[in-house]
Amino acid sequence: MLELTSSHVQLGSIVYMAPEQVQGQPLDGRTDLYALGVILYEALTGRPPFDFGPTDTPFSVALRHVNSAPPSPRDCNPALSPAAEAVLLRALAKDPAARYPSGAALFDALGATPTARKLPRVHDAGDRPRPPAIGHRQLASRRVSQAPLPQ
Repeated sequence: MLELTSSHVQLGSIVYMAPEQVQGQPLDGRTDLYALGVILYEALTGRPPFDFGPTDTPFSVALRHVNSAPPSPRDCNPALSPAAEAVLLRALAKDPAARYPSGAALFDALGATPTARKLPRVHDAGDRPRPPAIGHRQLASRRVSQAPLPQ
């Protein structure tokens, strides 16, 4: 039988890994909150805080998660409010204890920012038809080619 996971093996995309995950330290829910912070940063700025450059390796990106401060979200997107920037930076804190205690707390903090109040309301699934489902391989190839998703 093929095992997809095993103990003491790091799994994940290096662009979304928390510093404690990179260092092989114990993980908990705050590790996931860091990854969520990376996703929110990317959604609000157009790029993840620590991405691959032309000469980067997975190791160099991992080291930036551990040792480097993320670029200012407002430098990437000047429309962000200082409050939204503070939420993103707290979600990306190197020390797990400095991050939000829960996803609900993170979203409450983001929802209270002027930037979030300008974002379109997220509708319940019953409010509108769902877009057609596509597989992860199709999504990845579309992202690489920058082709638009089906409407």
